[in-house]
Amino acid sequence: MKKWVLFLFFIPWFMLRAQITDDRSFRFEGYLFSADSLPVDAAILVSYRTLGAWRSRSDGFFSIKAQPGDSFAVAHVSFDKKVIQANLNPADQNRYYLPYSIIEIERVDIKFYDREMEYFEKNRDLINEELSYELYLSRDYDFIVNPYAPPKPPAGYVNFNFPDIIDRFIQNRKRLERKLNRLKNE
Repeated sequence: MKKWVLFLFFIPWFMLRAQITDDRSFRFEGYLFSADSLPVDAAILVSYRTLGAWRSRSDGFFSIKAQPGDSFAVAHVSFDKKVIQANLNPADQNRYYLPYSIIEIERVDIKFYDREMEYFEKNRDLINEELSYELYLSRDYDFIVNPYAPPKPPAGYVNFNFPDIIDRFIQNRKRLERKLNRLKNE
């Protein structure tokens, strides 16, 4: 009974959907080229009407289902944006040339002061010490010793961070479980 109710509910919905569709759509095809007549790969074409996006192939070819009056924004990293209008011409007649984008790099002046460098070196040393300690705790001891692994923290380094202590206990427990499983399998 429920299936019939759903079926009867969806019949008017499908009939309404069928009336909304517009059969004036056509295939808009063309090619995208650079100013040097090289095909543009992976250019994005965005429809202003539907906000749908399409990508051009490696040979610059694109094929989009469009309606009369549609326009598309062409975007690419290396090229300036361009707006193209959909038309019924064959793909060979739709050749669009994109101008190169000019990238400007601003000059950056870096000034070092002795005091700032002193703080930088202290912070760098502190960060390296904390990273080596964290990596030392997270290292898996069952493998061959890695010569590139961070060194063991200095003997005087004591950290009473409770989450680190819990993490160390969990890692030791997992390591012991792995060793016990290996001994059981052997």
